[in-house]
Amino acid sequence: MITPQNTLESLIDLIYPNIAEQPKPDSFFLDRTILSTTNDSVDEINTYILNRFPGEETTLLGFDKVEDGGNDNHYPLEYLSSITINGLPLAQLKVKKGCPSPCSA
Repeated sequence: MITPQNTLESLIDLIYPNIAEQPKPDSFFLDRTILSTTNDSVDEINTYILNRFPGEETTLLGFDKVEDGGNDNHYPLEYLSSITINGLPLAQLKVKKGCPSPCSA
Protein backbone atom coordinates (compact mmCIF):
# COMPACT_ATOMS: atom_id res chain seq x y z
CA MET A 1 0.00 0.00 0.00
CA ILE A 2 1.31 3.43 -0.84
CA THR A 3 0.30 6.45 1.25
CA PRO A 4 0.56 10.11 0.21
CA GLN A 5 3.77 10.75 2.19
CA ASN A 6 4.90 7.08 2.33
CA THR A 7 5.61 7.29 6.09
CA LEU A 8 4.48 5.30 9.11
CA GLU A 9 2.54 8.33 10.32
CA SER A 10 0.59 8.64 7.05
CA LEU A 11 -0.13 4.88 7.04
CA ILE A 12 -1.54 5.05 10.58
CA ASP A 13 -3.57 8.16 9.70
CA LEU A 14 -5.02 6.31 6.69
CA ILE A 15 -5.87 3.08 8.55
CA TYR A 16 -6.86 4.69 11.88
CA PRO A 17 -8.18 8.18 11.07
CA ASN A 18 -8.54 10.50 14.08
CA ILE A 19 -7.27 7.83 16.48
CA ALA A 20 -6.68 10.40 19.21
CA GLU A 21 -10.38 11.27 19.31
CA GLN A 22 -11.94 8.89 21.81
CA PRO A 23 -14.06 6.93 22.53
CA LYS A 24 -14.24 4.78 19.40
CA PRO A 25 -16.78 1.97 18.84
CA ASP A 26 -15.39 -1.58 18.90
CA SER A 27 -16.11 -1.92 15.18
CA PHE A 28 -13.56 0.85 14.48
CA PHE A 29 -10.71 -1.50 15.44
CA LEU A 30 -12.37 -4.71 14.20
CA ASP A 31 -12.51 -3.36 10.65
CA ARG A 32 -8.87 -2.19 10.50
CA THR A 33 -5.44 -3.77 10.84
CA ILE A 34 -1.82 -3.24 9.87
CA LEU A 35 0.17 -6.36 9.03
CA SER A 36 3.93 -6.56 9.31
CA THR A 37 6.59 -9.13 8.52
CA THR A 38 8.82 -8.69 11.60
CA ASN A 39 8.32 -8.33 15.36
CA ASP A 40 10.57 -5.25 15.33
CA SER A 41 8.21 -3.52 12.89
CA VAL A 42 5.20 -4.58 14.96
CA ASP A 43 6.82 -3.12 18.09
CA GLU A 44 7.58 0.15 16.27
CA ILE A 45 4.02 0.47 14.96
CA ASN A 46 2.46 -0.43 18.33
CA THR A 47 4.66 2.09 20.17
CA TYR A 48 3.85 4.85 17.68
CA ILE A 49 0.09 4.22 17.92
CA LEU A 50 0.17 3.98 21.72
CA ASN A 51 2.04 7.30 21.94
CA ARG A 52 -0.64 8.99 19.81
CA PHE A 53 -3.46 7.50 21.86
CA PRO A 54 -4.78 9.76 24.65
CA GLY A 55 -4.63 8.75 28.30
CA GLU A 56 -2.20 7.53 30.92
CA GLU A 57 0.11 4.66 29.99
CA THR A 58 0.40 1.65 32.32
CA THR A 59 3.14 -0.99 32.09
CA LEU A 60 2.17 -4.56 32.94
CA LEU A 61 4.97 -7.03 33.76
CA GLY A 62 4.70 -10.63 32.62
CA PHE A 63 7.14 -12.19 35.09
CA ASP A 64 10.02 -11.43 37.41
CA LYS A 65 11.79 -14.81 37.68
CA VAL A 66 12.02 -18.29 36.17
CA GLU A 67 12.10 -21.45 38.22
CA ASP A 68 14.01 -24.32 36.65
CA GLY A 69 12.96 -27.35 38.69
CA GLY A 70 15.86 -27.04 41.15
CA ASN A 71 18.68 -27.05 38.57
CA ASP A 72 19.98 -23.67 39.78
CA ASN A 73 19.88 -22.28 36.24
CA HIS A 74 19.05 -18.66 36.95
CA TYR A 75 18.66 -16.15 34.15
CA PRO A 76 19.00 -12.40 34.68
CA LEU A 77 15.70 -10.50 34.49
CA GLU A 78 17.19 -8.17 31.86
CA TYR A 79 17.85 -11.14 29.57
CA LEU A 80 14.39 -12.62 30.08
CA SER A 81 12.76 -9.25 29.43
CA SER A 82 14.68 -8.82 26.16
CA ILE A 83 13.34 -12.02 24.56
CA THR A 84 10.68 -11.39 21.90
CA ILE A 85 9.97 -14.74 20.32
CA ASN A 86 6.97 -15.41 18.12
CA GLY A 87 4.24 -17.04 20.20
CA LEU A 88 5.58 -15.93 23.61
CA PRO A 89 3.94 -13.09 25.52
CA LEU A 90 5.83 -9.82 25.90
CA ALA A 91 7.70 -9.32 29.18
CA GLN A 92 6.36 -5.78 29.40
CA LEU A 93 3.03 -4.75 27.95
CA LYS A 94 2.26 -1.03 27.77
CA VAL A 95 -1.46 -0.25 27.66
CA LYS A 96 -3.87 2.68 27.73
CA LYS A 97 -7.58 2.61 28.45
CA GLY A 98 -9.55 2.12 25.23
CA CYS A 99 -6.50 1.16 23.14
CA PRO A 100 -6.52 -2.38 21.71
CA SER A 101 -3.77 -4.64 23.01
CA PRO A 102 -0.75 -5.00 20.73
CA CYS A 103 0.19 -8.34 19.21
CA SER A 104 3.43 -9.78 17.88
CA ALA A 105 3.85 -10.87 14.27
